Amino acid sequence: MKKAGAILILLLIILAFPIVASQDPTSPTTPPTAAPSTTTNTPTTPTTTTPSSTTTPPTTTIPAALRERLEKPTPKIDEKLESEINIPENWQIPARIVFGIKSDTEISLSKLIILISIWIILFLFTIEVIRTMHMFKETIVWLMAFTLTIIFGVTGTVKSLSDFFFGFTSFFKFLEEWELGKVSSFFIIIIIISILIKRFIIQPIENKAKKSQAQQEGMEVGTELGFLSSLRKWFSWSKKNRDS
Repeated sequence: MKKAGAILILLLIILAFPIVASQDPTSPTTPPTAAPSTTTNTPTTPTTTTPSSTTTPPTTTIPAALRERLEKPTPKIDEKLESEINIPENWQIPARIVFGIKSDTEISLSKLIILISIWIILFLFTIEVIRTMHMFKETIVWLMAFTLTIIFGVTGTVKSLSDFFFGFTSFFKFLEEWELGKVSSFFIIIIIISILIKRFIIQPIENKAKKSQAQQEGMEVGTELGFLSSLRKWFSWSKKNRDS
């Protein structure tokens, strides 16, 4: 037992020796202090930043009142044109027949103006087309044009054209909120289209019809002159026979 106790004490001494040897013998209990810095503080020279050569221009903001004035130059007229219209009951059937508007449909005043304008333009255009045929009297021409335009209204052609032109005028950014501008631009577009149709469609048809009519009248006059010439020759021949 004594030998075993002596061996255990020796092992404890051997294990404790590295722990004791690792400690500083001069200050065993005080923690190590940080060594003073050996670097010297050198004065820093201030750095000057040169201004950039490219300067951004100041952004100007348009006041809200001026922006609204530019988007809607005529607010009072626009308010009236944007107002919705309910068709009275006694006008619902004529509106359905002439313009193709359903009875339960609310339509703005600007769309109604465009709708009526397209109906009138189609009516006048149909008159011009029928006139180029030179086959009917003026009263018949007007009746035929009115009937065809009514058919255009019943089938929804007039309303489809009005929706197309109204949507086309809204395509421009500056006309999105300007109702009077939409109506005015519609009439400008219609005037240009009417001039082009008159110049490249109606006038060539009229010229061709007039030319064929002149040729037909010339042939009739030539036939009559030939007939008269034949009669003259026959009478002159019979006169010579009587004289002889």
